[in-house]
Amino acid sequence: MKTTTTKPKIFIADDDPDEMFLFRSALSHCNIAHELTWFKNGKLLFDFLQTDNCVYPDIIFLDLNMPVMSGLECLHAIRSLEKLRGLTIVIYSTSAHPSDIKNTFEAGANCYLIKPASYVQLQKILCDIFIEGILLKPSPYDIHHYVL
Repeated sequence: MKTTTTKPKIFIADDDPDEMFLFRSALSHCNIAHELTWFKNGKLLFDFLQTDNCVYPDIIFLDLNMPVMSGLECLHAIRSLEKLRGLTIVIYSTSAHPSDIKNTFEAGANCYLIKPASYVQLQKILCDIFIEGILLKPSPYDIHHYVL
């Protein structure tokens, strides 16, 4: 699996440009070098992951509710391909419904991040992920489950 080694390579699939703006802005306040690529739906992300020139990301954030291909459908598609199974995937959703959380973990999500109500909370969570290394450090387990 081809991944980056210097700065985190982050893919996010979210159909809402306002959410993308908040995510990008909050991440920029963490003051870490990173490469962020935005996909407007799960199908665009999944198709790109299958291209020959794709350098796999260190982490993927998937919105749960998107047109064309939902986050759950995209997660199933990614986990169905052997070459993509090792990718770290965070579901990034407004839903806190227990069945959504359960379904995504059963499908192979590493983490479920409920979109915070405030920008400051989002900034803190993203900084914890990327500065403290939560989710990016090697785990002794094949999959680690977190709800943030």
